[in-house]
Amino acid sequence: MKSDKKWLRTASQCCAEIWPEDGIAPRLLAKQQKVSKREHKQLQLCKRVNRTMDLLFLDESLDPALRDLVVDRVELSSNGRQFVITVLVDPNITSDMKSRIIDALTNARGYIRTIIAQTIERKRIPAITFRIAGSDKPMLYDIEV
Repeated sequence: MKSDKKWLRTASQCCAEIWPEDGIAPRLLAKQQKVSKREHKQLQLCKRVNRTMDLLFLDESLDPALRDLVVDRVELSSNGRQFVITVLVDPNITSDMKSRIIDALTNARGYIRTIIAQTIERKRIPAITFRIAGSDKPMLYDIEV
């Protein structure tokens, strides 16, 4: 009897179902799931920008329309030249309030870029695009800042 058939018979006695990763050593699975150093650094950078934006939206000096925004996620484009910051707004707000948020983000773009550059300690930072989304609706607007 081949060792594969023997293993299958033994495994079927031990568990109800056999999955593709059964029989593979956990250390080998960990090697397959390893994130490259570059991707790890990009994830760190995005988390740092996310925390900065959360604190920035709580700032008293910003427009009151921006204080209700919540940062959902920050992503870096594949070429690394643009941050895409997704912010959540209440889906029931009026279109007037949405336009006020867009205007406030546009007016505060210099301040936002300066604060992010200081926080991540870089002289130049990638361009920033805000994506405004309702919590239960698809993306509404993309704003280049």
